[in-house]
Amino acid sequence: MNVLEHRIERGLRQIADRATPSPNAWNSILIRIANQNPDTETEIIMLTEADTSTPAPTHNRRWLLVAAAALVALVVAGIALVNNADDDQSPPPTAVATVAPATTIATKTVQFDVVNTNIPVTFKVPADDVTSPVSTLWMDPTHWTVDDRWGAHKGAEADVVGVQFAVISNIFADGCQHSPLAPAAGPSVDDLAQAWESLPQYSATPAVDVTVDGYPGLQVGFTVPEFNVSECQDDIFLLWGVGADPSFYAAPGGIHIEQRILDVNGTRLLISEYYTPTSTPQDRAALAALLASIQIG
Repeated sequence: MNVLEHRIERGLRQIADRATPSPNAWNSILIRIANQNPDTETEIIMLTEADTSTPAPTHNRRWLLVAAAALVALVVAGIALVNNADDDQSPPPTAVATVAPATTIATKTVQFDVVNTNIPVTFKVPADDVTSPVSTLWMDPTHWTVDDRWGAHKGAEADVVGVQFAVISNIFADGCQHSPLAPAAGPSVDDLAQAWESLPQYSATPAVDVTVDGYPGLQVGFTVPEFNVSECQDDIFLLWGVGADPSFYAAPGGIHIEQRILDVNGTRLLISEYYTPTSTPQDRAALAALLASIQIG
């Protein structure tokens, strides 16, 4: 018998010494052994004479030991599975929420009168801004640029975000060929909202009510259609003009505009928010904060 068999037999004998069988247990075992015609004397000695010396194992006895060892292994495996099942049913550890510290962006207050008007506006931009002359449209794409008396923007044409304040005279029905809407849009808030909706190339959203700093108006949104710059007059796609001069053009790339058309004490003031599909979320968030800070008057 190898060491494993010896340990198994010793363990089984210790279990048998401590067991308390039922009155008919031994008779039942002996009857089963007799029916199988084993080496009766050897088997009876193994089962009943725990204090006698252990004879050399026979084939049947070795089979019983191996079967007993398998039974013990199955019991141990069953206990392990039950323990694992209990472990799996234990509640998962409570997740601990972590909150990232809020990032505060330093801002600078900008104030000016909108070009060609006496309407003062105030808003806040990130403090990294630079102020450009009116003739400089794209001064520094890595910083916010304040376009004096017009608004502010950040980024190059492909990923620009910005806002423009204007009192416009008309919009362009064909921006590529610089053809203004004819007849020109009327002077009211409703007139301009309807003019945008009348131009199918912009697919303008239905106008909705909006209020900015207490001044009522309508908001429409539209996306500039794709165009080939080389086919446009002066390589520019115009959107609207101030007086006799064009004041806002669109770069290629699907620029989107949300235009708030306000009635400011009888004057129609436009606040045009603009961005592109590739504008960064951070710049879009800064633009939203700028719009929320606008004060008029």
